[in-house]
Formats: sequence, C-alpha cells, structure tokens
Amino acid sequence: MTYSDVLSAISISHERFIDALKHTIYSEQHMSISSFADYSGIPKSTLYKIVDGNREPTLRAVRDILQALKRLEGVTDKPFIAVIAARTVLSTIPRKSIEVDGKEYVVREFSAVTMEDAILAAVNAERGGAHAIVCAPIVSPTIDKLVRIPVVTMMPKFALEDAITRAAQKLSE
Repeated sequence: MTYSDVLSAISISHERFIDALKHTIYSEQHMSISSFADYSGIPKSTLYKIVDGNREPTLRAVRDILQALKRLEGVTDKPFIAVIAARTVLSTIPRKSIEVDGKEYVVREFSAVTMEDAILAAVNAERGGAHAIVCAPIVSPTIDKLVRIPVVTMMPKFALEDAITRAAQKLSE
C-alpha cells in the first residue's frame, strides 16, 4: 500500500483508513508508529490513538500523515511528465522541464529495458505523482490500461521533445 492507497481508504471508512495506514507504516515503510510520528511531526500520543481506533483524526492530522507518506515515497506536488524509455533514449532528452500554456512541467526519466520494466516504471510514475506518461508504442496500450493518467506514445516520426510537448498539451485540455 502507498500514499494513494491510504488516501483512497479515507473515503471508504475509518477502519479501512486505519488498516491502510498501519500496513503502509509497518510493511511498506518499515517504520514504527513512534518513528513515523517523529518524521511526520504528529504527536506520538495522537498517532497511537488514531491507529488504535480510539480517536478520529482531525483534518490537520490527516494532511500531516499524507504529506509525510508523500515525502517518504518521493511523491512531488510539482507536476511532472514521466518519460519511460531505454537509457540511450533518455540521455537524448534536451531539457528537464517544459512550459505549455503558462504551466511548467518537470520531465522525469524512468529507465526501462524490458516490457516488465516499462510497466513497473509506469505504475511507479503514477504513484509518484506523474501527470502524464510518454513511452514507446510497444508498451503504451498496456500502460494505458493500467494507469489513470494520459499516456502519449513516442512515435518514430515524432521527436521525443514533441511527444513531451503533446503530453503537456493533453494535460492543459
């Protein structure tokens, strides 16, 4: 479970939120409640009461929990476009950000050698906060079925930069 799983669990029930939070802290982050409390800035007693189900979390506590999980997972609030490709293709990316319609998007590289690498990179990119994915035609149909963000295919007739620009334009629609 990840930050997004905890976020989804909040909307289902208090019990699901507690289960998702415990699983994420213990199993995914390999932390104790005490160390997570220190990391998040939430008082230990408050976090213990929330996890034990003795207290409904305040909106501020939920925000602090989610922000801490995002930091631990490397999720960024700055919008970015994930480019999934072989290392040789990634080394040709001319710039690390692009501006379209007054919005700036960071370009983050995800190296993939196999189909499996590309699929895992796409899932990790989405979980990491990607707003769009640019990838090769061989994997784009599969990735498009797995993620809920726009997927743009790098076609040989389009330069990589053109594909990134198209992804940014899709986000502006």
